[in-house]
Amino acid sequence: MRASPRQIRKPDLAATRVRMYREMVFDSAERVFARNGFRASRMEDIATEAGISLRTLYATYRGKSELYRQIEETRIGQLFASVIIEDRLAPLARLRSVVRCYLEFLMSHPSYLRMHLRQGQNWAVEIDDSEAHVEGRIALGVPEFAKIFRDGMDQGIFHDGDAEVAARLLLASQQILLADWVRSGEAKPAEQVIAEVGTQIERMFVTRGGATPQLALS
Repeated sequence: MRASPRQIRKPDLAATRVRMYREMVFDSAERVFARNGFRASRMEDIATEAGISLRTLYATYRGKSELYRQIEETRIGQLFASVIIEDRLAPLARLRSVVRCYLEFLMSHPSYLRMHLRQGQNWAVEIDDSEAHVEGRIALGVPEFAKIFRDGMDQGIFHDGDAEVAARLLLASQQILLADWVRSGEAKPAEQVIAEVGTQIERMFVTRGGATPQLALS
């Protein structure tokens, strides 16, 4: 016997309702963590932000650590998916492209960016992955950046040295400039911040022979 349209639609509507609810909680929690930081945030704050009861929130998430980790894993997955590494490009052009993808994603998700800046963690330094330290995943990009630096060092485009250290220095400089952007109330256009990071790349890493007249992250 064929199911009626009503029988077919009910599960779809229920699934859609659950998905919309989880997205609402996700967005609300991200804003709360951005305002208060992980340690100071409470499940009560998240429930209030989402406009739901605390009991309803706990029916879906066991605690703020689980919710934080879901935000972290989701955003990091989106961040890495947004980064396109063109191996055919020369190292400097490849670095420009990756850095632009990286910055554009973080600046288009300011609450996620604030979550990390509020923790006071250095993105360039690995931290303990314990219950008290569920933050800091942005440093996972180090191997990709290190590979680009290693290729550039081999070709004389970047100053010789430890490629992983160079990758961490790049992450640290980006963190400083993005923190300044957040402190200023996001007043600077994104393109200006991206250009400033490009200038830092030129000053810190590019040899005189590898420099270009204008280092734009295009």
